[in-house]
Amino acid sequence: MKAVTREEIAFLDREASEKYHIPSLVLMENAGRAVAESVLRNYPKVQKIAVLAGKGNNAGDGFVAARYLSKNKSVTLFLFGDPERLKGDALSNFQALRSFPVKIEEFHETSPALNFPDFSSFDLLIDAVFGTGLKGVVEEFYQRIIETANGSGVPILAVDIPSGLDANSGKPLPVAIRASTTVTMGLPKVGLLAPSAYEFVGELEVADIGYPPEFLFREGLKGHLLEPSDFKGLLPPRKKDSHKRTYGKVLVIAGSLRYRGAANLAAFASLRVGAGLAVLALPRSLCLKNVRKPDEVIHLPIPETEEYTISLQALEMALNEAEDSKAVVLGPGLSQHPSTRDFVLKFLKENPTPTLLDADGLNACASQPEVLLSTPAPLILTPHPGELSRLLKVKTAEIQEDRVRVCLKAALDFDSIVVLKGFRTVIGDPAGNFYINPTGNPGMASGGMGDVLAGTIGGLLAQGLTPLEACTLGVYAHGLAGDMVAAEMGERGIVASDLLQKLPLALRSLLS
Repeated sequence: MKAVTREEIAFLDREASEKYHIPSLVLMENAGRAVAESVLRNYPKVQKIAVLAGKGNNAGDGFVAARYLSKNKSVTLFLFGDPERLKGDALSNFQALRSFPVKIEEFHETSPALNFPDFSSFDLLIDAVFGTGLKGVVEEFYQRIIETANGSGVPILAVDIPSGLDANSGKPLPVAIRASTTVTMGLPKVGLLAPSAYEFVGELEVADIGYPPEFLFREGLKGHLLEPSDFKGLLPPRKKDSHKRTYGKVLVIAGSLRYRGAANLAAFASLRVGAGLAVLALPRSLCLKNVRKPDEVIHLPIPETEEYTISLQALEMALNEAEDSKAVVLGPGLSQHPSTRDFVLKFLKENPTPTLLDADGLNACASQPEVLLSTPAPLILTPHPGELSRLLKVKTAEIQEDRVRVCLKAALDFDSIVVLKGFRTVIGDPAGNFYINPTGNPGMASGGMGDVLAGTIGGLLAQGLTPLEACTLGVYAHGLAGDMVAAEMGERGIVASDLLQKLPLALRSLLS
């Protein structure tokens, strides 16, 4: 499903009316009805409802919802602002509302603070104060409305977007409604999907308001919210006469004395998503000590440093093995030993096999990021915010403030697919397309999860998927496997190896 900015949704609204001849009044009617239906579905027991409205089209959606709900609920409309300033479709629906059993109370910017409404006596608040067009700082009068609603202790359903939230960045301006449910119209807004928006949005519903079907797949819209339908049939059924080479060989170059578990997790994950062979290139001494290795993984002992990390001397052996592989995963648990760093840089310059670069593989490039543009191989970079901050020479906080923008900058700067890990992982490509992943849970905030993800994407890449296909499917399936684990045992205490058992089930559900 596409995800849109405030500018894009405004364009689509205009085009729906001007090109497709869908009256804007019809779109508003559909939006308000969708809000009312969400109330009846999610809050069936509420009786007293307050609709908080401003003076724009978002208020018009609230007026329509109030009209529908007044048939069997007690509804009070709080209109904040001069009704003389209402216009167009919003004004039409406000005038129509006067024929329905809705109590209307008006509050102006000059209303005394003593007369400000108390929302605590209601069962539900519907927030229709501001829509997606809001820019800049919320005025003091409206800040007071938002803070009063938030402090009422009453659940809030937001219309299209919580009032006060920036539709592009997901940041409050500087305050925003904290909704239990947000019903957004037509397509999800990018800001609603930002990690910073989570505590304000609550449960997100996307309402069909009658856009033409092609709007959902419109070329030129760069944002996407990943969903299961994106992956059906992406990997074809397995043929009866296939063999292990049919499904590709993954070379995982990883591990050090301290982090050999990272290497094992990545290699085994590549098999769990269907790769035919996984070869783990590990420092020679660790092959003998790797007693917990998965039996299905082939070991390639390679030259090591005195500290049991991969040595530059392993370069020729690794390049030869990569030439016989369909995908390379480079980086989990490598360490930052100088000789290991030199190995990574030289390997990248000479290796032509599609490569996923993770963890210490990325750290090795922090001092020479230009090497990422000189590799003959298609690259996938899978940084967490700290690793990306070292590559881009920016603060981690700056990355977290606008993850989409920074992810796309990295994809363009390094001409690679970039997977910016974390809550609501973002995948960006050099053409400016970005994909936001909704799967996963806080139980996955534990060591080794990134190693499993690296192997998951590598295993899909080896089976013939493009780098972008491998990343979108891999990230979604990885999060879904984590959700399956959490559904069985709760979020507390999940470890990375738990996901290995669920990856085949996650893929089956997505590909069937």
